[in-house]
Amino acid sequence: MKRFYKAVSTNPTEGGWGVLLDDRPVLTPKRNALILPTQSLAEAIAAEWMIQDEDINLEDLILTRKARAVIDLVRNDREGYVNGCLKYGESDLVCYRADWPAGLIVRQSESWDPIVDWAQKNYDVAIIVMSGVMYRPQPEDSLKVFKNAMERLNDWELLALHSFVSTCGSLLIGLACFEGQLSIAKAVEAAELDIQWQLEDWGSDPEALKAHEDRIEAIETDWRFLNLTRRDD
Repeated sequence: MKRFYKAVSTNPTEGGWGVLLDDRPVLTPKRNALILPTQSLAEAIAAEWMIQDEDINLEDLILTRKARAVIDLVRNDREGYVNGCLKYGESDLVCYRADWPAGLIVRQSESWDPIVDWAQKNYDVAIIVMSGVMYRPQPEDSLKVFKNAMERLNDWELLALHSFVSTCGSLLIGLACFEGQLSIAKAVEAAELDIQWQLEDWGSDPEALKAHEDRIEAIETDWRFLNLTRRDD
């Protein structure tokens, strides 16, 4: 896709903010208007388009793709996105603990126990924590509470949470981070704990290290997207 515009700007519009390429508004693949909830997000998306070279690299338009997904996909399938997050809650990363070696057991407990304890107290639910990898379902009543909490999110928050949780493999890490209980640094640490342990224990494999770094970048991007949708600086 060749760059067909010279100037990029943002403009207030009915319902939020838009992004203009010269005088053309950016649209979604389904030809919906790309109306953003904050000026901050509009300016961040405009910056993505501004730095494109003669050949537009669509992979670099990360925030644009997320915003388009909210409008074209999430708004028409909120239940699907809620249930997608809930799948991770049914077999949450932080609920499945190692039974060996001792050092990993301690590190998991230090990082993950506070997240589980917070979730149980904050949502008044029971959460089952176990050793090993054999599947054991979480209580249905607990999952219903988490589902109700996610249904209260707006479309932008839900898209960000779904992407965040999918990368982390943990609904509890996502909820704790999104509700301000967990810093993004601590969330990344919790999500990548097992992989970090393997890298330290077995040595750095270039392919595994690259995948690890890509996941961290994806988590941090979802966090940035969420915060851009929530406020204007």
